[in-house]
Amino acid sequence: MEKTMWDKKWEILKRMIAKEMPERQNRKFHFFHYTSLPVLFSILEGNEFWAANVRFSNDVMEEKMLRLDNLEARDDYIICFCAENDMLSQWRGYCHNGGAAIQLNLHYPQTYSILHADFDETGNYIVYENTPLPVVYLSSDTDANSKRKEVDHTIIASGYHDDVNLEDILPYMKNGYFYEEKELRLVFSNINGNLSKCIRFRTLPDGVKVPYIVVRHGNVGNMNRNCLTDIAEYSDERIEELASQGLPIWIEEGFNQEVKYYEMMKRVDEFKKEMVPLYPVKVFCRGRLPIEKITVAPTYDRERKAEQIKRFCMSKYWLNNVQVEVSKIPYIQPSL
Repeated sequence: MEKTMWDKKWEILKRMIAKEMPERQNRKFHFFHYTSLPVLFSILEGNEFWAANVRFSNDVMEEKMLRLDNLEARDDYIICFCAENDMLSQWRGYCHNGGAAIQLNLHYPQTYSILHADFDETGNYIVYENTPLPVVYLSSDTDANSKRKEVDHTIIASGYHDDVNLEDILPYMKNGYFYEEKELRLVFSNINGNLSKCIRFRTLPDGVKVPYIVVRHGNVGNMNRNCLTDIAEYSDERIEELASQGLPIWIEEGFNQEVKYYEMMKRVDEFKKEMVPLYPVKVFCRGRLPIEKITVAPTYDRERKAEQIKRFCMSKYWLNNVQVEVSKIPYIQPSL
């Protein structure tokens, strides 16, 4: 089977991880997005993430490494995840007045829709197949130009230099001082302006406007068609096979997706009664973010906030089975 672009990038990143972070090379990654409560509810309600421009990340070294690139020819937008849940450093860094960590099932390439800036009027969007890959944390004892050369040499050594460019790997590079973030990134590349109609701007507290793009899971246009999922195809053996491999059941996009979802959940319940599964059965809806769990930040009223989030999730069929829990860290975030 021919390797995809993501396979090639991952192999290059694994070479760098083995050199820079050998302790991470054989681990299974999870995907947690730490955010404030207002943004959490915005993500749940809108079923979308805002991808930020990588040139304006919190690592100055990234900006230096990218500075020599042609801004008009290439730009990248990223959605960031952490490999671990309930980390005090993440709560302090991204949830100043309380917040939550959203765990998503993103273990293999999935389809995403990047909305045009005027999507509400035109309905236009761009479809991407994408998957998050781990950030490589480079040592901080050399300058940015040396780091670029180091990445370039790794690409050449991998044998994929005809397909993968330096600019394809740079969005996954970060200064070693940020290692505790254990970051993974979903990268969307604006090459030769292919995403130019999708770029929007938001205003920061200091008045500066920065670019971002709106990303939804699945192919949003398919929500207008009939859902193609055939519940009858899921025998006990098929459900057990998927569960044993850690793979979810996907309900396809469609205007009748909710009906199909509840039919599938009834089928899964029947399976659980007939057999005692060794593995949990996960059911997700394409076109909806595959959220597994939400952990509420350590605050004085974390249990109350968890109940409020749980009630909201119960109002959305695709969030019905999301697990909501509270941080186990005995820390109370001070009010600002």
